[in-house]
Formats: sequence, structure tokens, C-alpha cells
Amino acid sequence: MSFTIRKLKREDLTEEYFSLLSILTEAPFPGKEQVDKMYEHMQAHEGTYNVFVVCSPEGKLVGSGTLLIEKKFIRSLGSVGI
Repeated sequence: MSFTIRKLKREDLTEEYFSLLSILTEAPFPGKEQVDKMYEHMQAHEGTYNVFVVCSPEGKLVGSGTLLIEKKFIRSLGSVGI
């Protein structure tokens, strides 16, 4: 079985996606307008917020993760991923 990891797309942000997130924590669907605002914010800061999804061979979302990249004043103005 081969899974695909790719960047989150706007069309992924459905109630089904929030159900997936709810497996680990409380994540009720806040409504399309609020989701769109958050997506736009994250896209505007793409170098900081990097959201990925894991898709099954059938195209179903089965996982999600975020890589935050923080710019630092220390270590020669380096960046760190968390």
C-alpha cells in the first residue's frame, strides 16, 4: 500500500478533514468562512506554516501534520522547524 504526502489544499478543508483532526483532539468544524480566513492567513505566511496531508491510494485523507518554521535571532539568524 502506497500513501502520498502533499501540501494541504483549500478543497481539503471539509467537515471530513475536521473529523480526522478530531481523532486526537477537539476540532469541531468552525464553518466555511472561518476556515477560509485561517487558510488565507496560513497561505500568507507559507514560509512559517507548512500543513501536509497523507492520502491513501484511493485519495482519502488519513493523516495531517504541520511543520512550523521559526526564524531566530540566534545562531546567525537561523531557522528551526518544530
